[in-house]
Amino acid sequence: MGIGSANPLLLASAASGGDSGGSTPPPSSDPVTRSLRLDGSSSRLSKTFSSAGNRKTYTFSCWIKKAEQGENSSIFDSGGNDQLRFTSSDVLRFVFNNSNQLETAAKFRDPSGWMSIVLAVDTTQSTSTDRVKIWVNGTLQTLTGSYPSQDATGNINNAATHEIGRLASGSYYYGGYIADAYFIDGEAKSPTDFIESNNYGGYKPKAYTGSFGTNGFHLKFDDSSDIGADDAGSNDFTATNLSSHDVMLDTPTKNYA
Repeated sequence: MGIGSANPLLLASAASGGDSGGSTPPPSSDPVTRSLRLDGSSSRLSKTFSSAGNRKTYTFSCWIKKAEQGENSSIFDSGGNDQLRFTSSDVLRFVFNNSNQLETAAKFRDPSGWMSIVLAVDTTQSTSTDRVKIWVNGTLQTLTGSYPSQDATGNINNAATHEIGRLASGSYYYGGYIADAYFIDGEAKSPTDFIESNNYGGYKPKAYTGSFGTNGFHLKFDDSSDIGADDAGSNDFTATNLSSHDVMLDTPTKNYA
């Protein structure tokens, strides 16, 4: 998959020669030192929670570098009913309980730049537009579509299979890189919990310091022998069609050409 030049809005340390494992890793103070490459056709991560968590209030956050444009590609999914994904029009779409659907007005087509995505859901809110929020690179996105009703319960955080990189139905594989994936069970967080200014007009990853809840997880992708290891606890994901060669040095703060 093609990797373009560095995004000037991110704290990127330019390097030639692609994303080979022989390059110097980011400094140890950087909370993100590795990413995971997904091939867009067969690779994915999956986890079935043993019990349901809070299905009304949660947060999903990650960094991605999107290699494929104009493709339906899923970032995070639960049972095919709830999903955060790109559409073939390159907008971000969130589907709640297979009924409510929201899309960003913005399109995302940069194959070279890392971007932070934060999805916060809290259906207990009385104002509909407060029930689902999506930020990209710290900017709250304008969403169009149908918001969940107050106190509605979705399928994310249910005792069901959750997948990163495709829909549970086996379609819409995501092609590109993903890093620093968080799930917070029971709280609707803001981007400042996961990112901070890089002093160059953009953002860089920030280590999350809050609680995770029962089904919360943090996937760092920094252990090539245990790719889906949960750094926050015991919610490890199973890696399918992934190997140590897919654990990359390309990160939001060290963006390779």
